Amino acid sequence: MFICIAFSLQSEELREYKITGSSFIFRGKELKMGEKFTKEEFEKKFGKCYASEFNPFGLTLFYDKEKILFSFNIKNEFYGIRFNFTDYENINLHGIIINKDDTYSSVRKKLEKAKSYFTVTEDVSPKYNNIRITTEYPADIETKKIVVIIVFEGNSIRKVDRLSYFYKPSF
Repeated sequence: MFICIAFSLQSEELREYKITGSSFIFRGKELKMGEKFTKEEFEKKFGKCYASEFNPFGLTLFYDKEKILFSFNIKNEFYGIRFNFTDYENINLHGIIINKDDTYSSVRKKLEKAKSYFTVTEDVSPKYNNIRITTEYPADIETKKIVVIIVFEGNSIRKVDRLSYFYKPSF
């Protein structure tokens, strides 16, 4: 599978992404899930990041212009990206168009229509107060699968807030 991240500018701030697999095109260069990078190697290939964070799980790099977070595990393997819908018009997720104005209900209906298996987790704690839809896709990386988490924030309308796309081992 191949992920095409297409920067189709709707305005100066709004972008579209098309996600179809486990490789990405970022700044005109290919980036594959599982590919190993140090922070310095990644910046040499893709340009300097706006911010970075080392944590017990690995490294996160933030690119401000594209408004994307890249995540690396403790073995320096690239394993995922995160988009915030405040910065994008829509994301084409394996043929399912998720718009920034979509609600929990509308995304759920789109996934059901596409016959995508998904689970729903609701966190109503005062700290988070969100709903998450998790769905999975096969990956072209042996023994791994792609996991997508779509988070909805708010009290009653529950509009789409962010989408995370990452791989994890299959057991």
